[in-house]
Amino acid sequence: ESKGRQGGDHLLGITIESMTGYMKSIQGEFTADTEPVEGQSFDMIVSPLGDEVDLSGAESIEYGIGAMGERSIKSDFEAAFADLAGRPIKVGDTWTSTDTLNIDQTTSQLVIMSEAVNRLDGYETVDGLECARVVADVTGTLSGEGEQMGAPLVFDGTLSGTETWYFAYKEGYLVKSSSDVSSDIMVTVQAGQEMKIPVKSTAKIQTNLIK
Repeated sequence: ESKGRQGGDHLLGITIESMTGYMKSIQGEFTADTEPVEGQSFDMIVSPLGDEVDLSGAESIEYGIGAMGERSIKSDFEAAFADLAGRPIKVGDTWTSTDTLNIDQTTSQLVIMSEAVNRLDGYETVDGLECARVVADVTGTLSGEGEQMGAPLVFDGTLSGTETWYFAYKEGYLVKSSSDVSSDIMVTVQAGQEMKIPVKSTAKIQTNLIK
């Protein structure tokens, strides 16, 4: 919900009407306990170019993620919007945007730093709207520390992938986006004899405007 402007930025009121979460890995499967966040609200400040300026109100809204404890919903919104170029562009032009995700969980604290090289790929009509189609090559790093069964853990890795998003340039809003990102992470267990565990993961994310 739009709450108007704050300075030159947009003030948005975000309400979590419903939420589900599920994860499957070699360690097993779990369904997130999202009941505590349903119905919760917070304010979000976004720049006209899509930069998430302030999400401090979301820090205290948490949900359960199985054996990994609790996780703040803030990280789910830190890179919610694609970043516009901020200048006139033509098909084939590129611009670079960066994001930092701070994932604070009960048993670990992770930082994901990513860089997207965006390219105006062309134009396409989506849901009756004339949209700019942007394709981005995404790269980044992951680092952090944690603990499992009393053993200290260190995380270090890289990520890469692609994202395609559609922006209704006449109306001025994001219509949809999809991303496919893979990561290679080395988890070092620092208990007794040091042990290194390679972890590979793939994340597919879709965002769609609901009218």
